[in-house]
Amino acid sequence: MNLAAIQPNKSTIVRSFHIPSLVGTAARLAPRLAVRVLARQFLTPWKRRQGLSLLGARRCIEVPVGTNVVRVGIWGSGPLVVLVHGWSGSGEQLASMRDALLFAGFSVAAFDAPAHGATPGKTTNAAEFASILHRLAEHHPLHGVVAHSLGGLAAAVACARGLAVNGLVLVAPLPSLSFALDEFQRALTLPSGVRDAVGERVEYLAGVRGSDWSLDAALPRDVPSLLVHDVEDQRIDVAHSRRLGFARPTLRQLETNGLGHSRILQDAYVLDQIVSFLRGLQVATTAFAASTF
Repeated sequence: MNLAAIQPNKSTIVRSFHIPSLVGTAARLAPRLAVRVLARQFLTPWKRRQGLSLLGARRCIEVPVGTNVVRVGIWGSGPLVVLVHGWSGSGEQLASMRDALLFAGFSVAAFDAPAHGATPGKTTNAAEFASILHRLAEHHPLHGVVAHSLGGLAAAVACARGLAVNGLVLVAPLPSLSFALDEFQRALTLPSGVRDAVGERVEYLAGVRGSDWSLDAALPRDVPSLLVHDVEDQRIDVAHSRRLGFARPTLRQLETNGLGHSRILQDAYVLDQIVSFLRGLQVATTAFAASTF
């Protein structure tokens, strides 16, 4: 399905996706080729961040994802919390989150998704992010998932498709595949017909149905969830999370001011609130076994 993350302004997006300014003309002259190129660009992270350091991990496991292998680091002992980065992010972005959870007595799993950080690949999609969560859950019960941006949408869809978890923390989550396509269209001033064709191509390549990939449709009502969003987020407007919270009064919300889309992941107050939320959840009845992984 994948959702390319949203850059702060149109000019940045255009540079990031390496699409010529005359893309509209190309779409008219060679529409099929243009749609294929655009769909591939949509599924291509715009940059690679520093890969996840596995230093100190008590174990590493390898998870096959498509044609790639994702290395998952496991730290600590205690109820397991999985960290999921966003589009063009990496597991290393969540190092502060990992350390706070370890200090609180949790075990933590983190990874670089395909085409991100240290993991090979050039394209990926949120369905692949979700598949990693399912594979981890096959080995051990999950206490919680903390997920950022596109990772938040992937985690919600994974839960809608049977992932068992005691609680979710979604930080500045991407609201939907449709939202990402709309941002892609606006950035490149694509005609509506081209935008729709790109969406269909993306769904085909990722093997998903776009209507399933929205927080409103996917976020389970029976899984305790905390939604964290900054009011000055320039990539994903806080209004999307506010609307979701209004529709679901039981959804816990935390808003910050001045942290934007990424710095929110290192803020001490935010980390403390996430730890408190996860501590308050009922621990899975299945006893933790350090030897499981």
